[in-house]
Amino acid sequence: MSVNDALSEALDDFEDKWRRDTVGDEAHQKLFALADDLEAKDPVKYKKIIERCRNGHYHDFATKVASPKMEMHADLLAVGLTDVDERMQDGEFDS
Repeated sequence: MSVNDALSEALDDFEDKWRRDTVGDEAHQKLFALADDLEAKDPVKYKKIIERCRNGHYHDFATKVASPKMEMHADLLAVGLTDVDERMQDGEFDS
């Protein structure tokens, strides 16, 4: 294994552990609850947001995304979820 491969593998392991450690925090739980609510409303229309809520994409620390809340903002507005966007802007899903 090359040095680059070893470093890449170590980084992936660290990121996986980081995500596992944040799954139980309040923000992640709220994102999971939001995913459940959206799935009950329309699992097809909100599929992208549901998946991103569940996989930590919008979490402040459990994501590889530089600005998860900006992406969440854009995704919510794209499907007309202005009420959820206001909740997000008020910090409901912050870590």
